[in-house]
Amino acid sequence: MAIKEQVPVDSSTMPLTLREKKWGFLATFGNTTSAAIATWSFVAGATVAFYLDTVVGIIVMAAGVLIGLFITVMAALPMSQRYGLEAVRSMRPAFGVRGSIFGVVLVFLTLIGWNSVLAIVLMQSASTVMETLGFVPPSAMKVTQIVILVIAVAVVFALVNRGSGALRWAGPAITAAVILLVIVMLVFLIQHFSWEAIVTAAPLAPLEDSRLNIMIIVEMGIASGLSWWPYLGSLTRYSRNTNTAMWPSLLGLGLVMVGIASLGLMTALVLPESGGNPVYLLATQGGVWFGIGGLLFLFFANIGTMMVGTYTSVLALKQTPVLENKLSWRTATVITLIPVLIVSIFFGDPFLASYPTFLAFSGVLMAPICAILIVDYFIVRKQSLDADGLYSSVRGSGYWYTGGFNVAGIVALALGIGSFFVMFDPIGYIPRFGFHIIGGSVPSALVAGVVYYLVFRLTHRKPLTVAA
Repeated sequence: MAIKEQVPVDSSTMPLTLREKKWGFLATFGNTTSAAIATWSFVAGATVAFYLDTVVGIIVMAAGVLIGLFITVMAALPMSQRYGLEAVRSMRPAFGVRGSIFGVVLVFLTLIGWNSVLAIVLMQSASTVMETLGFVPPSAMKVTQIVILVIAVAVVFALVNRGSGALRWAGPAITAAVILLVIVMLVFLIQHFSWEAIVTAAPLAPLEDSRLNIMIIVEMGIASGLSWWPYLGSLTRYSRNTNTAMWPSLLGLGLVMVGIASLGLMTALVLPESGGNPVYLLATQGGVWFGIGGLLFLFFANIGTMMVGTYTSVLALKQTPVLENKLSWRTATVITLIPVLIVSIFFGDPFLASYPTFLAFSGVLMAPICAILIVDYFIVRKQSLDADGLYSSVRGSGYWYTGGFNVAGIVALALGIGSFFVMFDPIGYIPRFGFHIIGGSVPSALVAGVVYYLVFRLTHRKPLTVAA
């Protein structure tokens, strides 16, 4: 086994021992729920409102999220639990030492994207609520947005800089506060519009083909579930056992996420100008105190998710062989947060407008990656990995393969991505061959998994020898 780096466990990228896994059910549930509860769920719910009504929308969205989350759990949790690995490091057996660097870049950029979405929604929504409540004049909106953004990023930095130890207590605390505020918003929405009006509201702009309306939302739900892959690997590695990793993750990233998105769906259906954000209703109809409650929700919900996303990004960045021993945890945290500031301040509106496409690309990339990891771990390697090879980057190490790349993983990923585009255009949201029947992510995952197995067997005829 490779020698562990002499750094605190809270900021270590090395595999964790059983003694170092200290998170119980509450800590895992608190952090997965903290990640799931954010204003991006309102944006997702508002997207559903264009295609489906309340009841059908909730059912279809839940089905999609659970499908995506099932694939994600299978790809991340077994390796995270048994070997104490985070998501990017778990890619080495399937993609090779150098090939896994693609995963570093992918996860780093994706998480910066998600954090930017959260930061933009926070600064824009909070400043709008403050202006509505009369706290700031319209002329000071831009300055207010920047101040809110800087405060949020500073808080995230202060928490993440302390490593997983801060997440252990901050996640549950943020979750408790945010769930209470969500209940307040739901009760206020029902009292203001009535439950009958909410469940009978028609979709805002449905397509003529009802099958496409359903499948687009299923696909969006799958992409949402798949987007949790890097988060899941980074968080569950601290869980004491499988039960304290799997069930709180399914509840937090599945049930709670669907619940928050459902609130956004209902709000968008009865109040289209809100964009699915119930905080808008609190600010315009509830008065100062309800408006302040909405501001607290915006701050805590987005801070919690940004905290988990930033922590995961730092872990991913430190998996790069060139950087892992040279880049301090503090420096990596700064590097992760600077792009969020730049995107949010200078490209906020166009970036937020591309949210549906950004979400679709989670399915494009994560579906084949997860499928390849599942096939590699369960079928090819029979759940046994070379522990030294996972942390050795020298030529000839356990997962070096050909020039540092596993050809099977690269080919399978390329064909998996290509098959998605055959079924669906994620840029223009244009359905193609067979999309209304099976979607895009599922066939992409199936193609990637089958191709990986076949190509690996063709290029690796000798039996695998591992040191678990």
